Amino acid sequence: MTNKQLEPIMKKLKDSEDQLAEDKKILDNFINEKEETERFCNKLRDDVVQCTNKKEKIQANLEDNKLKLVRAKKLLIGLQDEYDRWENTVKVLQEHKENLIGNCIIACAMLVYGGPFDIKYRKLLNNIWFVKIKELNLPVIDDPTLINVLGERVKIQYWKSIYKIPDDSLSIENAIIFSHSRRFTLSIDPQ
Repeated sequence: MTNKQLEPIMKKLKDSEDQLAEDKKILDNFINEKEETERFCNKLRDDVVQCTNKKEKIQANLEDNKLKLVRAKKLLIGLQDEYDRWENTVKVLQEHKENLIGNCIIACAMLVYGGPFDIKYRKLLNNIWFVKIKELNLPVIDDPTLINVLGERVKIQYWKSIYKIPDDSLSIENAIIFSHSRRFTLSIDPQ
């Protein structure tokens, strides 16, 4: 083959090589764009995973905070009830403090002198002492019986359940006298 014959072939070859080089550049650009898009997609997937994890943590934290809020409300209600109970206790203790002198006089007199008597005579003694204390202008509660002054509900219930003490006031007063006495006391058996 001669140069003349080869010249168009060479020209076609050169044009084809140029076209191939240009197409390779375009292909390389597409490959780069594809890789960049894949990196961007991977970054978006990572962001989705991170956001999902963050959302789950926030959701768990929200549920935990809801439970804490419910517990806090219960605690506040309990504390309010306890506050009310303490306020009431303070009022009762203040009343006891104000009436301490008269209450102590009647309780001591009943502990010392009331044991041998039945319930009718104890009430009579109690009324006499109450009137005398009122005449002396000493503070005292309105019904200063031995049960009201020295009786503790929990102890009385304990005596009733464990020791089977009858539910009448004479038996309860006798138990109070026995529990507050240092020596053997004389008292009437209600049975």
